[in-house]
Amino acid sequence: MKGLRLLFMLPFLSIFVQVGFSSAFSQLSNIYSSSVAASTFIGVTPLTGIFLGFLWARMLKRYGERKTFLTALTGWAVSIFFVGIFLNNIFAAIIFRAVQGIFEPALYSTALTGVSKSNMSVSEKVKSYGIIELMGSLGAVAGPSVIGNSFLFDPKPVIVGFSVFCILFCFFGFKRIDTIRADLENHEKSTFSFEIFKAVFFGLAVLLSIVAIQVALPSFVEDRFSNPFLGKMMVSAFSLFLMIGNLVKHRIKGINSWMILFAALFLFFAYMTIDISILFVIFLNIAGFFLGINMTMSSEYASMISSSFKDTGMTLFSSLRTSGNFMGPYVAQGNMGSLVLFLSVISLFSAAFLKTEK
Repeated sequence: MKGLRLLFMLPFLSIFVQVGFSSAFSQLSNIYSSSVAASTFIGVTPLTGIFLGFLWARMLKRYGERKTFLTALTGWAVSIFFVGIFLNNIFAAIIFRAVQGIFEPALYSTALTGVSKSNMSVSEKVKSYGIIELMGSLGAVAGPSVIGNSFLFDPKPVIVGFSVFCILFCFFGFKRIDTIRADLENHEKSTFSFEIFKAVFFGLAVLLSIVAIQVALPSFVEDRFSNPFLGKMMVSAFSLFLMIGNLVKHRIKGINSWMILFAALFLFFAYMTIDISILFVIFLNIAGFFLGINMTMSSEYASMISSSFKDTGMTLFSSLRTSGNFMGPYVAQGNMGSLVLFLSVISLFSAAFLKTEK
């Protein structure tokens, strides 16, 4: 598909902003004098996406990837521009973050649907899903370093400048993208299956664990070492292990529950060693590696289940999985040890949603 690589950039942009803001939780709490307000600022975007994300399936089906790319990325970037302008006004900032959430689900959905509808082989699709999640993880590495650290100085120019870059990227890039349209006369009638919710719940549990750690880790490190910069670097390191997991998954064929069991195990080891900083960080990053594998596996699983209703299935999966982005900041509040233990249990529970497939 022409321009498919441009679609791979969309998850990077989405996660770059979301994790960048999440890593600045402590600074946002100071700006708004409330941790609840900071959590709402972070979580309102995915919350809006949960309720409105399904609408993008209809647009993808009717207008295709090119027009969806243009509409979604332009609206998303303009919303971020106004978030930067009104950052110190909690009400205006939350409103524009909510508007951003209208367009947010389309970024992942367009990339996932583009791969799912393409005529690539199964192995090429698995590799492409890995690239999509890899780009998201790369955004998670870069977000705290750029947007997160900007909150230690003056975040407005960085946020506004990034939004302008996205608008220019959209303007120069959308003409290079082909539209994959189903042949309505020859295409088999879509058959919706509620099995897709297995992939949704599994992906949600994985994303919830990832986001909660990305939100809580900077504050935990800052409190222990009195170094906010080190906190941002630690969440970038965790995201780097996620990215490595994304890369490794396309080498591991099939849907396997043992991958999530390893994530649960190493989260439990992190809980047991939380008073030994070096061991805690090592075990948390290893858990991140397996969570990265599972993030890619959730997309692969959703594509497999929704093979007869790709537009609807992948958009539904992408928008509902975003619930993890909304719930993560709220779950992350409180004791780090209790959080890691809770996430270990959630990871163990999520394995029940997997049906082992090759």
